[in-house]
Amino acid sequence: MLQTLGGAVLVGGALAGAGLPSILVGYLLVVAPLGLVLPNSTALALADHGGHAGSASAILGAIAYLTGAAIAPLVSVGGTTTALPSALVIAGAATAGLLVLLALTARHQVAATSV
Repeated sequence: MLQTLGGAVLVGGALAGAGLPSILVGYLLVVAPLGLVLPNSTALALADHGGHAGSASAILGAIAYLTGAAIAPLVSVGGTTTALPSALVIAGAATAGLLVLLALTARHQVAATSV
């Protein structure tokens, strides 16, 4: 949720022409949670797969780089005169991540209550 809020701050700041302070606040809200979430989620995902943890970690890393390589051209399509294309891509990715989280946790809660 914090990253989605940061994406909204980025888009709002870019649309309003608010300048560097709003962009910095938006980036802080987007990037700060990653230091806690990424290592812990990777460790939890690989905890039960010790024999294949190295290969699985390599696949996770490759997926991250491939996703970045696929999304980077979307930012350049909007030009270099404004931060809006970057803000829209970041906000879109954060919103997509939030929607996936909500869908997976809703499905998990339905499965837990039916057992």
